[in-house]
Amino acid sequence: MTLYQAKTVYLIGIRGVGMAALACVLQDMGKNILGSDVVSSHNTPTDLLLKKRDIKVFEEFDEKHINNSVDFVVTPTLFNGPDNIEAKQAYKLNVDSATYAKAVGIVMNWSTTRIAVCGSHGKTTTTALIANVFNDLKLKSTYIVGASEFNNGISGGGSTGEDFCVVEADEYVTSVGFNNMSKFLYQNPSHILCTNIDFDHPDVFSSLKEVRLSFETFFEENIKDTEKNLFYCVDNQALNEVVKENNLEGISFGLSDKAEYQARNIEIIDGQFKFDVYRRNLSLTSIKMLLKGDHNISNMTGVVALTHTLGLDIDKVSVSLSQFSPAQRRLQKLYENKVTYYDDYAHHPTEIKSSLIALKNLYPEKKIIVIFEPHTIARTYALKYEFVESLKYADYVFILPIYTSVREKQDNIKITSEDLVNLSKKKGVGNLEFVESEDVIDKLLNEIRPKDLVVTMGAGDKVYFLRDTLIKTFKENNF
Repeated sequence: MTLYQAKTVYLIGIRGVGMAALACVLQDMGKNILGSDVVSSHNTPTDLLLKKRDIKVFEEFDEKHINNSVDFVVTPTLFNGPDNIEAKQAYKLNVDSATYAKAVGIVMNWSTTRIAVCGSHGKTTTTALIANVFNDLKLKSTYIVGASEFNNGISGGGSTGEDFCVVEADEYVTSVGFNNMSKFLYQNPSHILCTNIDFDHPDVFSSLKEVRLSFETFFEENIKDTEKNLFYCVDNQALNEVVKENNLEGISFGLSDKAEYQARNIEIIDGQFKFDVYRRNLSLTSIKMLLKGDHNISNMTGVVALTHTLGLDIDKVSVSLSQFSPAQRRLQKLYENKVTYYDDYAHHPTEIKSSLIALKNLYPEKKIIVIFEPHTIARTYALKYEFVESLKYADYVFILPIYTSVREKQDNIKITSEDLVNLSKKKGVGNLEFVESEDVIDKLLNEIRPKDLVVTMGAGDKVYFLRDTLIKTFKENNF
């Protein structure tokens, strides 16, 4: 039975943000959805989303969950993928299945205009921006976004046969330890928007060259010479090189004069970034955005380029972009009184630097204190010098223990958060301090003063669950 025909779909690892988004899409299409995941001791954003949708989630994996009432199974990137006990049971019962990556590609093919948003950084926000434009313009659309919430919307929605589909296209592998093909290679987009290419995921990519190769393959399989269906940020060196070296046709966007769609006249007014978008020398629109930073100006310019090419009303697009609030954990302001508090998902040096520069530009007079949880041993080790360099843009940094992903098997790699602190001292930077998670509130209270800015950063669970505690602490201490 195909995914289209299936009435009951079972998703293994359903609490993952992408899998939960897919669950919402399939539910909107009238399918009965259920799934499983490891035991959760917290109400994560996806927990709340799935409860709101009344989707049944089994705690832990058990072959008993898969029976003849299930028509189709979606297997995860993690949790042993096709070797998961539930995936094996589906195979044993001849229940059809597909990986998450393949299932997204299948759903995508049900729409006419299929947009894949890729890039090492910024793809979640950019996908959410496009989905929000489609919603605001009342266009029939399907979307899958890698954040539990954005702009008061949820991470996935739509129904079969819609005119537009926009999905977050991930270069990470399809199934850790089983299928090293990049997830986005299962997609067949009519349009690609790429924000940048950078070295990341060192657990599966050994170099920037390997990351570039995955993007090159994706572009070559989907870019048509007769149509300019690639939208790319010309300001990113690696991406620009891939486009030029492979003689790819595309439409460029960015902040530099080289861009076909260019953001100009950037200024900060009343704490908001305002800019104009030009196509060559023709002024198209002005945007005053709620998001922060040049990187988000670039992302929005890319959305203008795409939607303008699709023939959408740019005035209406600009209103949608101007009213868009940050996707969850994307430089999201959570508290403001005597101190200001932001939470950010940034877990790569490039993202950390972009976010801190954005905050410096908005609050030049404030001391910026960061609570950072490094994410994965492999990434921390491979990019240790870059992490130290990026954190220099903060005035003071508390570094928590490294969050170890369930996908990691690098037992031979040895690095700790204390190593980052020692490395920073060797480089003459004294703004980093290691602290255990349970001690960080007391340490912060000794450091913080009125008018300071605090930002939690990282993709791990410690910084996420610090959010409510920090807000409560600020209120109790009259900050």
